[in-house]
Amino acid sequence: MVASDGGVFAFGDAPFEGSMGGIRLNQPVVGMAADTQTGGYWLVARDGGIFAFNAPFYGSMGGVSLAEPIVGMTSTPDGNGYWLVAKDGGVFAFGDAGFYGSGANAPVIGIAMDPRTSGYRMATSDGELWWDGSSSFGWVTGLLNAPVVGIAADDATGGYWMVASDGGVFAFNAAFLGSMGGTRLNKPVAGMAGTPDGNGYWLVAKDGGVFAFGDAGFYGSVPGIAPPPPPTTPPPRACSSLTQQQQSAVAAAQQYLSILAFSQQGLIDQLDSPYGSGYSVNDATVAVDCLTVNWYAEAVQSAKEYLATQPFSCSNLIDQLDSPYGSQFTVAQATYGAQQAGDC
Repeated sequence: MVASDGGVFAFGDAPFEGSMGGIRLNQPVVGMAADTQTGGYWLVARDGGIFAFNAPFYGSMGGVSLAEPIVGMTSTPDGNGYWLVAKDGGVFAFGDAGFYGSGANAPVIGIAMDPRTSGYRMATSDGELWWDGSSSFGWVTGLLNAPVVGIAADDATGGYWMVASDGGVFAFNAAFLGSMGGTRLNKPVAGMAGTPDGNGYWLVAKDGGVFAFGDAGFYGSVPGIAPPPPPTTPPPRACSSLTQQQQSAVAAAQQYLSILAFSQQGLIDQLDSPYGSGYSVNDATVAVDCLTVNWYAEAVQSAKEYLATQPFSCSNLIDQLDSPYGSQFTVAQATYGAQQAGDC
């Protein structure tokens, strides 16, 4: 499984081939697909950037202006290509993946290949199905207690499953093997994947919890993973020998933090700005580096402050928190902030 910051977690006999964890991303990772040829995998970010690990790179939409962000990806049956799908149903084909059409009436949440036709199917949040170069066995529009968040192919029958955020599973020409519908979850379900033989599937929640059904083995999960706690050791910079201006900047930074939430870069800019405190860039940077702050916690507080003023979609709130024209948190901090504030 993959986290929004690009961290990859491997369980059972699934090999770990690498990740983007710890690397600053332009946009959070939103999907992952397996390469059936090599055993590797691809990650896709919301801006269409592709990261390949023991898998060929066939192209990406990174650097291309998109009408709507990418929300998922799936690989071709032979592993020699992949499709990306955007929130508006736009499909982008690479390698031997054929382009059969695009478009949808509601926000698209995912895409799954059809093992029988080498086409693809797209699911929308209201349970509608769009199929191109493929076939339909039904959809669940109007029957939902919670929005659909994932779709997976049944390689055995050519059918598919959909899963809603409450863990409810809907099977179409595929075996219903169980669900988490009606069960209290710590965090909403975020996606699903089928087993290679089509006789099982896994659901994964936003906190990394995994639920296995059918012949899908349970090999572990990562529930409760959170950012590092606030540091308890003194900052590495020699903060005991600050100049008077730097000491003043530290006091100003602490005062700002007592009033509003800031990112590390945002606080430096506030201290340095002629419309803020007017310290030099060096003094502002030294002052912020001398603080003991959990920037993830600041991102959560900042997200709550935004939500108190107006409604945001999950993706727009992350953009606001991460934007150089917004709060300037890292992608990982922004994503965590939006999630913990309850907007995702």
